[in-house]
Amino acid sequence: MENLLRYTIIFLNSLVLGYSFSPIIPPKFDDFCEQIVGKYATNVGNEQTNIAEVQEVMRSCGGAIQGIKELSHDNSGDLYHNRADDGFVYFSCGSYIQGPTDLGEDDSIPLLASLSFNTLPKCRITFDCNSQTLIKQYRVFDGTINNNAPELNLSLESSNTLFEDFDIQFGLETVCRMDSGSSPWMLQRAKWEKQVFSENDLIQEKMKIDKDDLDIVGQIHVWDITNQEGIRENASLQRYFEDGDYSKTIQITALCKSTQEVKSMFRCYNKKKQLKAVVLQEGKAM
Repeated sequence: MENLLRYTIIFLNSLVLGYSFSPIIPPKFDDFCEQIVGKYATNVGNEQTNIAEVQEVMRSCGGAIQGIKELSHDNSGDLYHNRADDGFVYFSCGSYIQGPTDLGEDDSIPLLASLSFNTLPKCRITFDCNSQTLIKQYRVFDGTINNNAPELNLSLESSNTLFEDFDIQFGLETVCRMDSGSSPWMLQRAKWEKQVFSENDLIQEKMKIDKDDLDIVGQIHVWDITNQEGIRENASLQRYFEDGDYSKTIQITALCKSTQEVKSMFRCYNKKKQLKAVVLQEGKAM
């Protein structure tokens, strides 16, 4: 829990301690697709189980790619992510998060997310807040989808010890936010910016992994900042929350133990429970 607070505070403090964020162009959807489209598998015991496929979805009139489709492996229904959906935020590395731009009155968190790692073969971990499960996957080039996918229980409360044995250092933050805190969320008008803290804390070259030894862990943590004394005492939150306009910050984190690469994604909501910002952190675990 101490390390979780520490690197969360690093994120929150980076918003206010004078770090220089540089404006960048939004990620290109073609670059995102190049990193995520394909068939994926996982291992069940000593057997490879093909469990997922991500496909491009073209506009009905032809031309540009309209979105991606996560094909269902368990007959629960395919998941379609439209690039024009304001709640679907994607990154060049192949990571994405899909969720509401306004939280409901019951404070439910219907989020779907995928964090991709810089490996050969490509690997990722998918999160489903509704079922509180995650699945770790690696890319394959053949095979068919079946229903033998192992789903790991994803606790929103008891998974905070996953990273306590690691010293996590983030080298890069990419931020997607509205130019004004009072502006309603609209992805096409969002401002994109980044900050490189340390290139030494980034996995910049693709690293080969043995799929049989693939080890990825992940967690989701919901921060109600007004109830987190550690964060409240260590960050003034002036960059996004200087007016006290916040409600929840949802943090999704994954560590690829095979390469020590860490990724963490934040989804920040204001007092009206409207989306304010999405942040992707990339770094290493020592």
